[in-house]
Amino acid sequence: MEFTRKSVWSGKTRTLDLPVTQEQYDIWKSGKGKGSYIQNAMSNLTDNEREFILTGIYSDNECDEWAEMCGEPDEDYIVCKFCDNEIDPATAYLHQGEWIGDECCWDERLKSSE
Repeated sequence: MEFTRKSVWSGKTRTLDLPVTQEQYDIWKSGKGKGSYIQNAMSNLTDNEREFILTGIYSDNECDEWAEMCGEPDEDYIVCKFCDNEIDPATAYLHQGEWIGDECCWDERLKSSE
């Protein structure tokens, strides 16, 4: 079944052809019983596919809207805003739109301002 959705995050409109039957769709849209939860009615879909149906947000190898929203860096290493050292994105903190290194500059004062 084809679904066309506009992302609530980026505003981009995409169409995906997903393995959903009319019966699954009708059960979900009916809002009755356990089937009213999309994860129950369409349990064969991935989390990303169900999220696309609900919000239009989609992530795959070419586009990762969740990373854009949550501030996950694309680089292997990023630079700490305070000391300019290269830091590992896996341990960095996004603070007021800029990255701070866990080992070098993330301290109790910054933690309390979150």
